[in-house]
Amino acid sequence: MVGEVDKGPRFFVAVHVGAGFHSHANEKAFRKAMKRACLAAAAVLRKGLGGCVDAVSAAIQVLEDDPITNAGRGSNLTEAGHVECDASIIDGLSGSFGAVGAVPGVQNAIKIATCLLKEQLRGSSLLGRLPPMFLVGEGAREWGKSKGVSSPGTISEAEAELITERTKAQWLTYRKMLDDAKDKIGSADVEPPVDPSESEMLQMAWNKCSRPVPFGKLRCKRKKLI
Repeated sequence: MVGEVDKGPRFFVAVHVGAGFHSHANEKAFRKAMKRACLAAAAVLRKGLGGCVDAVSAAIQVLEDDPITNAGRGSNLTEAGHVECDASIIDGLSGSFGAVGAVPGVQNAIKIATCLLKEQLRGSSLLGRLPPMFLVGEGAREWGKSKGVSSPGTISEAEAELITERTKAQWLTYRKMLDDAKDKIGSADVEPPVDPSESEMLQMAWNKCSRPVPFGKLRCKRKKLI
C-alpha cells in the first residue's frame, strides 16, 4: 500500500470552515465536511482530472454544498432575507486570481471565480481585451452562465435550495431584533445606542451557543485522508 501511494503524485491539501466561533455541537459535522473537501481535492490530483486550481475549486464546492458552513447552501442571509455569496481563488505560480462578490442565485460561487481565474491564465481575448478579474452581483451570475456555469432559471428557484430552515429561523430572529431596535428610536437611518446591560447579555448568550473550538481540534489527520 505504501509503495502504491509513493508512485502517485505528492501533494498537501488543507481546508478550514471559517474563522471565528464554532459550536462544539457541530464539531463532528465540521470534521466530516473538511474531510470530504480534502478527499475531493485529492481525487482531482490523484486521478489527473486537473491541476491545483481545479483541486482547490473541488474542495470549496464541497464546503459550499454542505449547509453546516457559512457558504453556498445554508449561508447567512442578507438583511433583506436573500442569499448572496462571495468566492475567490488565486494561482500561486502566476499570481492571477478570480473573485466574485454578492452573487445571487448561485450555489457554487467558486465555479464562477475559477472561470475568471482561468480566463486570466489564458490571457487577452478578442481584440486584445483583458478578461475581468472581479465581478459582483447579478452581472457575475450572468457572466458565469455565459461560461457554462449552471444555475437555476431564476434567483427565487435557487434560493428555494440555498435557504435552509436553520438559516431562515436565524434570520427571522435577528430581523425582529433589528426592527425592534429601529422602532425604539423611530428612525431606520440611525444606529441605536447599545445598552451596556443588553450588550453583556448578548455576549453571554453568544458564548453559550457558540464557544471557540481550538484550531487543533478542527484539523483533518493525514492518515484519514489516504
